[in-house]
Amino acid sequence: MQKCIAGHNIKFTIVTKTPIAIEENGMEKLIITAAVAGALTMREQNPNVPYTTREIARAAIDAWKAGASMVHLHVRDQQTGICVQNADLFREVIGIIRSECDVIINVTTGGAPGISTEGRIAIVPHLSEVPETKPDMASLNCGSLNFGLLSRKKREFILNDAQMNPWGCQ
Repeated sequence: MQKCIAGHNIKFTIVTKTPIAIEENGMEKLIITAAVAGALTMREQNPNVPYTTREIARAAIDAWKAGASMVHLHVRDQQTGICVQNADLFREVIGIIRSECDVIINVTTGGAPGISTEGRIAIVPHLSEVPETKPDMASLNCGSLNFGLLSRKKREFILNDAQMNPWGCQ
């Protein structure tokens, strides 16, 4: 389902369709996760993609206000917008979010193409060193993952990459 929130084009993912519980009003409870920045989409594809820590945090808070119970976070280089696994940037985003809401924080260990397995996973222990920025959970890509971006103008892939995850492959 797509929902536009305060100028952000945020994709909501319904994690479960099985009722967790039925509210008194007869409606099902759902867990809605908002991935507010992602790893690949740049402002050239969508001018609303948040790059800075404040923009990412604001998009997460806006998603929470719109009903998301969890946010999946990536952080980006503040100038280029390229996805990075930088503990200081994650700490800043998480600090801003936690100062305004109680959304469940899920940090990425998928990162983006070009980030090593070690670099992707190391973010969790780094963030866990400080109780205020310890994530509630982290993603885990259990198998290899294909990254692809298709240029409709060029009619060809402008990114065609595979992220190999070594667990279970030895």
